[in-house]
Amino acid sequence: MKVIGAIGEHGRAIIVGRGANFVIPPENRFRLRIVAPQNVRIANVARTFDVTTEDAKRRIIRTESDRRAFVRKYFNADIADPVNYDFVINTGALEIDKAVDAVIAALG
Repeated sequence: MKVIGAIGEHGRAIIVGRGANFVIPPENRFRLRIVAPQNVRIANVARTFDVTTEDAKRRIIRTESDRRAFVRKYFNADIADPVNYDFVINTGALEIDKAVDAVIAALG
């Protein structure tokens, strides 16, 4: 928490996960959540890690469960609640290049 807070104070950093959206003060953060339908995530994980779709599904379920539990335990919050984010992008409905353009525009 201290490391994330220190990085947040200095700014100009990207912190992926770790509850940073709950640690860094509002004036120093842009909270982005990227989501996709489970079938898209399964295909991406299977391709990236060269595993079967069943293994990919198990990885996703375990990782999501761990992340959900971490945020619930340390911040008493729901990781999926859109109120905890400034911007939510569904990459199942929006191509990556367009998602990047949208984030850049939101930061501009």
